[in-house]
Amino acid sequence: FCVVVVDVNVGICVIWRGDVGGPGGAEDTEIVVSPSGGRFTCLLENDYTIRIWLTLAGQCWLILQGHTNYVWSVIQLADGRLASGSLDKTIRIWSTSTGQCEMVFPGHTRAVYSVIQLLDGRLASGSYDETIRIWLTLTGQGNKS
Repeated sequence: FCVVVVDVNVGICVIWRGDVGGPGGAEDTEIVVSPSGGRFTCLLENDYTIRIWLTLAGQCWLILQGHTNYVWSVIQLADGRLASGSLDKTIRIWSTSTGQCEMVFPGHTRAVYSVIQLLDGRLASGSYDETIRIWLTLTGQGNKS
């Protein structure tokens, strides 16, 4: 794999290169670069974890553990936390300061493959159960569409 992160504000270009398995050692590593200036990169590992790497340092900073199946989607929320969707049918909200899972949103009956944040702060998730759910990020309550 190869990850290139360019910070135009300070003129830094970081290139990570690795064999199959990547920095986390998994064969099917997915890579998500944070939109906040590329400060961190999330690697979705096949051990059901999310590894947060400090992009410029190239070091693993946090390992987020809690999902019980593969993680398919990770986004950074407007407040800096992460939201993830998984084959375990849940969405989880994570602190990027402590790595702790702050909230679990159950409700889908099949894998969650997509999570986005709406302009009003709510989350929307898409699932193989053929529903889109809208979630209140403060309570975890969802509505099926």
